[in-house]
Amino acid sequence: MNVRMRKIIALICIFVLLVPNFVGCTENVNAKNRGIVISSTTPVNSDFIDGWSNTSANAGVKQLIHGGLETVVYTKDGSYQWNDVAVKSHTSKLNENGTLTFTIEINQGLVFNDGSKITAEHYVFQLLLYSSHEFNSLKGINITGQDVYVGYEDQKILKCHSGIKLIDEYIFSLTVKAEEQPYFYSDTFARVSPFPIEVIAPNCHVKDDGNGAYIDGDFSYELLVDTVLKNGTGYRFSPKVTSGPYQFVSHNKEKNEVVLEINENFVGMYDGTIPSIEKITIKTLSTSDQMESLLSGSVDLITSVADVHSIEMGILVQDEKKIDYNKYGKNGYGHLTFHCDKGPTQFVEVRQAISLCIDKKSFCDEITEGHGDYVYSAYGLGQAEYVRNQDWLEENLQHFDESIDDAIDILEKGGWIYGGENGEEYSGNGTRYKRMTNGEYMPLEIQWLATEPNMVTSLLEEYLLKNAMKAGIEIVKTGIDFSTMLKIADGSDVYGVGEFHMFNRTTSFATISTPWFYYAEDQIGGWNKSRIVDQELILISEKMKNLNSGDTKEWDKLWRELMVRVNELCIVVPLYSNIEYDFYDDIIENYDSSSLWKWSYALPWATFKV
Repeated sequence: MNVRMRKIIALICIFVLLVPNFVGCTENVNAKNRGIVISSTTPVNSDFIDGWSNTSANAGVKQLIHGGLETVVYTKDGSYQWNDVAVKSHTSKLNENGTLTFTIEINQGLVFNDGSKITAEHYVFQLLLYSSHEFNSLKGINITGQDVYVGYEDQKILKCHSGIKLIDEYIFSLTVKAEEQPYFYSDTFARVSPFPIEVIAPNCHVKDDGNGAYIDGDFSYELLVDTVLKNGTGYRFSPKVTSGPYQFVSHNKEKNEVVLEINENFVGMYDGTIPSIEKITIKTLSTSDQMESLLSGSVDLITSVADVHSIEMGILVQDEKKIDYNKYGKNGYGHLTFHCDKGPTQFVEVRQAISLCIDKKSFCDEITEGHGDYVYSAYGLGQAEYVRNQDWLEENLQHFDESIDDAIDILEKGGWIYGGENGEEYSGNGTRYKRMTNGEYMPLEIQWLATEPNMVTSLLEEYLLKNAMKAGIEIVKTGIDFSTMLKIADGSDVYGVGEFHMFNRTTSFATISTPWFYYAEDQIGGWNKSRIVDQELILISEKMKNLNSGDTKEWDKLWRELMVRVNELCIVVPLYSNIEYDFYDDIIENYDSSSLWKWSYALPWATFKV
C-alpha cells in the first residue's frame, strides 16, 4: 500500500471520527447570532495602526477598521482606482518643474463610526501625522513613503508642509516630487485615509495660511505618547474612532483574539456595498487545529490553507455539503535563495549547477501533493502577471531540468576544474576548486543555512545533497529556526552574511509589485535578498517603475524580460508555488476571496444565507 493510499484511508478514518462533531454544522443558526469567527495561524498582536508590526492578521484588522474611505482603493482585480464613495472630484496636473499635483474634493456626508463629521482636515491630518518628527520619534515606529511629497524635508524649518495644502473644508491637494515621475502606480501617491485628529491630537487643528498645511495647537511628542502609546487606551492599541466598514471592540491578549463589529455609520465600499455581517472575531489557532475547529463549528472561516492534510480533509467534507471553499494560486513561491556577492555562489555557473542537481518537478509534487506547481522564475501562481503570461513563460524560460552531466559541463566551463588548493587536476571525485585571479584556489563548498524542523529542508537533503556531490559541489548544512535564519540571511544578526551562501525560504508578493527594490544595489541587506548587483536587472526594473500609469501591456513586456534575466542568472532556484484554499461554513455566501483579494478585502461583500 503506497503512501498516498494510506493517507486517503487515514483521512476517511478521521472523517468518520469527526462526523458527530460537525453533522448539521451548516444548519447552526448560532453563526448568524455570533457573526463570523475567523482563524489565523499568525498571532494577533496589539498594533492596530500603521507604523509598527504588521502580521497578516493585524493587516486584515487594520484594513477592516481603517479602509473603505480611502481616496484611492485597491479593487478585486488587483488594480487601484479612485473611490467615488469618498471622492467627489479629482484632478492631476503635471507642473512645469516636473512635479505632479493632485487636487481632491471629498464628498460631504462622510462620518467616522461615532457619527462625527469627516472633512478634508482629517485626510490631511493623516499625511501630516505620518510625516511629522513627533510621530516618527515614537518608540519602535517605522513609517516610510512620506518623502515622495514636495516639502517633506523642509517642514521643520518652514513650520508647514508646502507639498500638502488644505484648500477648504472639503478640498485638499498633494504635490509629488519631480524625481518620482513618471510612476506606474502614480495614483497611489494620492491614496489617503481620514484620521480622527480630535482623538490623536485633541485641541489641535489642521490649518493652511497659503504656504502649506500644518498642525496648529499643542502638538508634541509628549502628546502622542499619551494619545497613541498609552497602554490599553492609546490609538495604537485601541483605535475606537475609525472610518472603515467595521469598528474595533476589543483585543484579548491572553486569548490572542480580536473582536470587531459593523460600523453602522459606514456609507459603503467603493461600489456602494454596505456590509451585512454584524460581528467578526479573529482568533489564533495552530495549523493542525484549524480544520477541526471549522468542522466542529467553533470557527467559520480558515484562510490561505496550504497544509495538504487540511486541504484534503476539507475537500472530503465539502463533498458532503458541509463546507465550501475558494481555491487560488499563491501570490508567492518557495525557493532556494543565494547570496550572489561572495563565495562560490557569486558565480552564475555554480547557481545554475545547483539548480540542475534538483529534480524540481518531483520535489514540487512531493511538497504540494498536487496542490501546487513548479515555477521557473521569481513569480507565484496567483500573481496577476503570471496569470496574463502563463503560456509565454512556459515556452521561453529555461527549466533547468535535472541533469548531473549538464551541471558538470557548466562547472567545467566556469573553471571549476581543479581538485585541491594546490591546483591539481580534478579526479572526478570530491570537491571541485576554481583558480581565482589572485592565484588562490576556491573550494566549491556551499554553506547552507536551513530552517529546521521543516519538510522543505528534509526533501532538499534527499533531492540535492547527493546529486550535488556527484557534480563536485559540497554542501554543508547548518540547521536553525526560521526567525533566526531570516535575520542571518538578511544581514541583521551577529552571525553576519558572509558565513552562509544558500537559504531555503518563501516569498509572498505585495499587491503593489516593486521589483526596483528587489534588485537595487542600495537595497542589499534590505529588499535585495539575493545581494545581486546586475545592471540589466536594475535597468529593466527602473523602466517598470517609470512607466506611465496603467500601461499594463508595456509593464507585462518588461516583467517578462525581468523573469528571463532572473531565470538566466539563477539568483534563486524556484521550487514550488502552492494552491491555497479558504474553507468556510456554507452558511456564508458571496465570499469571493483570491490570492489578490484576501479575507479582509472580501468579507465586507459576504452575506449569510437567508
